[in-house]
Amino acid sequence: MSTRSRIGILNLDGSVTSIYCHSDGYLSGVGKALLDHYMNEAKVRGLMGLGDLSSLGKDIGEKHDFSAWDNDWCRSYGRDRGEKNVDCRTDVNVQELVVHSEEYTYVFNPVLSQWFYTNGNHEAPLPRLTVTVIAQE
Repeated sequence: MSTRSRIGILNLDGSVTSIYCHSDGYLSGVGKALLDHYMNEAKVRGLMGLGDLSSLGKDIGEKHDFSAWDNDWCRSYGRDRGEKNVDCRTDVNVQELVVHSEEYTYVFNPVLSQWFYTNGNHEAPLPRLTVTVIAQE
């Protein structure tokens, strides 16, 4: 069973552009990879360009065989498996993102150069939103 997550970036108008990630969504998986390898706006926006992911790699990488595990690249449903309708999505704000999200939600704030996350109650109409900064060790 996978721990699903949503990875996003805060836009200047307060909206959030995000992608789904199927595997390792917990803090020591996706959370750590984001802190270690995706700490600038350009790289995070490049990640959004991949669309939904099977797994987050250390590098965005290039088109490759979806079943290959011999590199540290992201495995993208669109780029690497040719699926359609797996592009990033944009929600009007963080609260709306979290209502329609996964077990973990990560949002990069490019102004602060920090990642925030939440995991918890996703019940409508609004979740009990506890957002925490992921701290660099």
